[in-house]
Amino acid sequence: MIKAEERKEKSNKKLKAMGITINETLPVIKDSSQVKLKSLDEICQRAIASLVATQLALDARQNEYEESAKFFKPILEQYGVADCLNQLERKIFAGDYVKQDLIDASWQYECYWALVWALGLVDDISDATRLCDGETAVSLVQTCESFSEFKQ
Repeated sequence: MIKAEERKEKSNKKLKAMGITINETLPVIKDSSQVKLKSLDEICQRAIASLVATQLALDARQNEYEESAKFFKPILEQYGVADCLNQLERKIFAGDYVKQDLIDASWQYECYWALVWALGLVDDISDATRLCDGETAVSLVQTCESFSEFKQ
């Protein structure tokens, strides 16, 4: 078992070596015995849900919420991931958000990018100073007609 403090120290050391600025004051979260690995289904569901919610948030930031929500709500159903939205994403889909919620949700693109990397759909995310490729990010889901096709 690796203690949480050791995990944080190891991660911070690696990030610093890559020239990435870190926030030393962030709290320690979990030690290795508390980490629960997600199933393939859970990772795929989370990836799709976060991508769709991020797209809605980005559109809402451009004052295009109504049209975008009409487009993206059926996509959640198409892929069966409506129940996989996190609390922030649920607020946005409900239309009960403030500007900061949209900003926070739009940064979830990076979370999505890490998930599709974990799924083997993106080869390299080692340069943490670069934003994800939005066109590729969308096409990974858009080219699939169902959850099972995305999972394949």
